Amino acid sequence: MTALSAPSFAPTPTRKREHVAVKKARALGGPALVRRLGYGRYVVPSASDPALAYVVSGTGPLLSGYRCSCPAGGFGNVCHHVASVHLRRLAENARRDWRKLRGAARQEVA
Repeated sequence: MTALSAPSFAPTPTRKREHVAVKKARALGGPALVRRLGYGRYVVPSASDPALAYVVSGTGPLLSGYRCSCPAGGFGNVCHHVASVHLRRLAENARRDWRKLRGAARQEVA
């Protein structure tokens, strides 16, 4: 008789780094600190030095679709700056979708 083992759902190192980055972004209030420069370009202040800010560029539904000018981003890692931009964009998209749904519901009632 062979024993069946459950599939392993252990997070990969990349997913762990993303999780840590999102957690840090939330703890620092990062999404509120993001400033948009233009389409797909944002500025996020450094957590360790208030005189520094980093540029995050990219768009897309995944954290891996962004690049940051900070030291961690230079190594291709997901940093809290990227996570802050991603969380901000998720919130903006949710608000936009909510307004669309609310507008459509009002039109149905009228």
